[in-house]
Amino acid sequence: MMQANRIANGSFRLGGRTHELAMNNGPNCLHGGVLGFDRRMWGCRGFGGSQGDRQQLELSYVSPAGEEGFPGELSVALTYWVSPGQLGIALRATVTGSATPVNLTNHTYWNLRGDLLSRPLADRTVSGHLLRLHCSKLLPVGPSQLPTGELRLIPRGGDWDWAAFRSLAAACQLRDPGR
Repeated sequence: MMQANRIANGSFRLGGRTHELAMNNGPNCLHGGVLGFDRRMWGCRGFGGSQGDRQQLELSYVSPAGEEGFPGELSVALTYWVSPGQLGIALRATVTGSATPVNLTNHTYWNLRGDLLSRPLADRTVSGHLLRLHCSKLLPVGPSQLPTGELRLIPRGGDWDWAAFRSLAAACQLRDPGR
């Protein structure tokens, strides 16, 4: 998706100009609009591995200027990679022409145990999966799920510090720090 989260009132100002976006979440633009990147045909730029046991798939998409109301052309590369015991995702974007806000994310859901369908429905959870994030700040949201604009430092060892592997069960217990 071109924009993680919502853009209030489906518009933004950039370079002295207001840009009107597709609204798909009440008065807001959610995840880049009605026809987000999840509804686009991506090209496959490469497949295979060249770093030991690591295998990767690189996908690409070019969002033309004006798509969903965003002014610049955006070239995106998405790389998934796997190696024994690891799964990685890397996103890269380049803007051509007019400046354009970009806030890429990924909402792919994975069953990392590989046995989802063989388990009883009640046991089909990700709570035992481990997650590590390389980030030092978070962006709190307000009651309407819009970002507050504050970039909050994540205290080391606090609830939102994911520098070391932690179970997803722990994530399910966290409350949004903006509330």
